[in-house]
Amino acid sequence: MKTILMIGGGVQEIAAAISVKAAGFNLAVSDRNPKSPCKKYADYFLNFDGNDSDGIVKYIQKNKKKFNISGVFTLTELVMTVSIIAEKLNLPFTSLESSKLCQNKSLSKLAWLKDGVSTPIGAIAENQKKATELFNKFRKDIFVKPFVGFGGIGASRISTERDFYDFISNVDLKNYLVEEVCEGKMIDVNGYFDSDENFHPLGCFERQFSNNAIIENLGIYPFQGSNEMIQEAFNLTEAACKSLGICWGPVKSDLVITKDGMKVFEVAPRLHGPKGTLYLTALVHKKNHLEMILPLIIGEQPNISDNLNSKKVAGFCLINPPEKPFSEIGNLDQLNSLGYKSLIFKKQCRSVIQYLSSSDVIGYIFASADSNLELSKKLQRVNGIIDFKNKL
Repeated sequence: MKTILMIGGGVQEIAAAISVKAAGFNLAVSDRNPKSPCKKYADYFLNFDGNDSDGIVKYIQKNKKKFNISGVFTLTELVMTVSIIAEKLNLPFTSLESSKLCQNKSLSKLAWLKDGVSTPIGAIAENQKKATELFNKFRKDIFVKPFVGFGGIGASRISTERDFYDFISNVDLKNYLVEEVCEGKMIDVNGYFDSDENFHPLGCFERQFSNNAIIENLGIYPFQGSNEMIQEAFNLTEAACKSLGICWGPVKSDLVITKDGMKVFEVAPRLHGPKGTLYLTALVHKKNHLEMILPLIIGEQPNISDNLNSKKVAGFCLINPPEKPFSEIGNLDQLNSLGYKSLIFKKQCRSVIQYLSSSDVIGYIFASADSNLELSKKLQRVNGIIDFKNKL
């Protein structure tokens, strides 16, 4: 039986592990945590840091006959590790150079500006003088983010001089990108390039974020925009990927619809994270997006035509934090009986939680419906049902 290797085995990846097994593959999981939540689902567990590509490769080569690794993927930021492993083990892969370009927001920005791909105007902060020039150029309203990062950590909108001077005084500006602020609807795209380098869209997601932190508080699938807007999102994703040399494998993009048109923030040679790729799509289609493209991971052509027709809509909402410590999240069983699904990161907390970044989030609740109105009503009820208990 063929084995697929998944890099990263956190709680969010449990649904991915189950998907790989349900598709009839053996599963190998590599994670630095010896108690990885995905370990119990894996046929083989590799206790390696996700950045230790050499260690993972050597271990697999030593156990080549036992593992029979036929493909490798990740739903995390570890795309460079996937490229290195796949190339060294002669598996289908995206080039390491392309993965590097995707991981570095400055390099991808330069490539897109050079190739005329629609993207927010931006430049490297470099030093305090350059950063100040950019701050003034963008009318004292900028968005800053580190070249390499994940989950919005280190990124923020700066709209006051006080916040700007705090920013330039406390970070290494040479590692930061300064962009114009682009306000508008945020959408994500999942897709893939087949072995003939043809792009195939899988679908679009709509996302909303908290006002005071880069934390997703709402997601909708599929995106409810016009057919023309959806096609533009697919076309921009394809162009942005090709600009970075990506012409095979799963891809994802982050886009924004502004008054000046659609623009791309980033792309990567992987599908989006589990909330959309696994949970939302599973509530709408026969297979989630990962299951649809698993044949591609092992070098075969996927057939997705019978999986994308559905009139359902799905969404998730953020679990609001209580104003007190908690030892238990009550009424999740009640939500489950009503057809909701949950993804919980923090089952208890001995201190009051403030949502300052995505790593602080307690969890998300998912639902599906036959209409946008019905879905909206279902999601609005969630935080009124949840009951935090404090027995500490």
